[in-house]
Amino acid sequence: MNQTIAFIWENYEFGGVTTNIAALINSKKFRKKKIIIFTNSTNQALKKFRKLIKNDRVRIITFDNYLDLKSKKTINKIFLLLLRPFVFFFTLIKLFKLLKKFEIDIFVSQCGGYGDFRSDLGSILIAKILNFPLKVIVFHHSYSKPRLWGFSSNLINSIFMNFSDKFIFVSKATYKNLSTKTFFNFKNKDFKILSNGIEIDKININVKIKKLINKKFINGIVLSRISEDKGHEDLIQACSLLPSKLKKKIRIYFVGEGNKKYVSYLKSIIKKNDTNKIFYFSGYVKGSSREIINHFDFLVSPSRYFEGFGLSIAEALSVGTPVISTKVGGVTDYLNKKNSILVKPFEIKKICDALTIVCQNRKDLLKKKSNGIRLIKNKYTNDVMGEKYLNYLNKTIYD
Repeated sequence: MNQTIAFIWENYEFGGVTTNIAALINSKKFRKKKIIIFTNSTNQALKKFRKLIKNDRVRIITFDNYLDLKSKKTINKIFLLLLRPFVFFFTLIKLFKLLKKFEIDIFVSQCGGYGDFRSDLGSILIAKILNFPLKVIVFHHSYSKPRLWGFSSNLINSIFMNFSDKFIFVSKATYKNLSTKTFFNFKNKDFKILSNGIEIDKININVKIKKLINKKFINGIVLSRISEDKGHEDLIQACSLLPSKLKKKIRIYFVGEGNKKYVSYLKSIIKKNDTNKIFYFSGYVKGSSREIINHFDFLVSPSRYFEGFGLSIAEALSVGTPVISTKVGGVTDYLNKKNSILVKPFEIKKICDALTIVCQNRKDLLKKKSNGIRLIKNKYTNDVMGEKYLNYLNKTIYD
């Protein structure tokens, strides 16, 4: 079946959504399809995304998103914010002119966020007008209320969603969140929970990480963008409570990029808590997440509020790296006490206790390690999830 599948993807930074889309189109079933990726020209993850692609039938096309207009002058910033809805519709007009040039069988909006005016959601209306056979929205994250136009953007996005034939959520938590926070009623709609897929490919040695870490210590990693919601500060506070003997044994690396002001703030907290010798900022590191994680003794995900799926966590399980995670969002779909150590968000003392277990009772983690590897291999590989995706989509068209 020679189908053309198009993904539209509004994105601004490298993260789990980027990796998930790459893993999906790299799966065996998707490699047999013609794939077109439409994304905004300001997508900062695009260069890294291209390197992840192993499917030679993928074509990437960028478009200008007028919502990305920026200005250093305060008066201009206010002006652009006030005109945001009108600027949004100019973007949709531009998208219409672009999309009408293509014959597309399945049109998939990969919605990495929800709350503001989004070209990926608005494009569903365009796909309806152009009479594409199947229109699908994939939700990766929870609702996030914008500073301005929150009610209006939520209402308009909900109207756009009426033109979608199918909905996919990466976790039960994502479905629950959007069902309660948006104006759209999903209950009587055709939807499915389809988690992210993990690429179980050969793991290479990451030269930079190998040189960076010292194996005489117990080395941990936080692999995520560096932002307030990811809970880095809570982990720093937790490490300040560790016994002095453990402080000398443990090293934790923040691998990822973030706002410079917030990174500076975290460094000041580290200095204030006298944990300078524990924490290191590596920035973005080239290579697959799995090969990076594989060098470490444990992974920590101290997120405060929500994780759509928690891709780096699942990737850690796939390589047998012990996981400490907060119970937030979609991670509870697959994490449990049999394969990880779970704590509630913001509970500094519990995070400290979990770190102590990882450092002192490492033999007890062997069973969790094998359980995690088995779970990912059986249920969450990109080939397994890719087949589930296509079965679900094609059932819509041909049944």
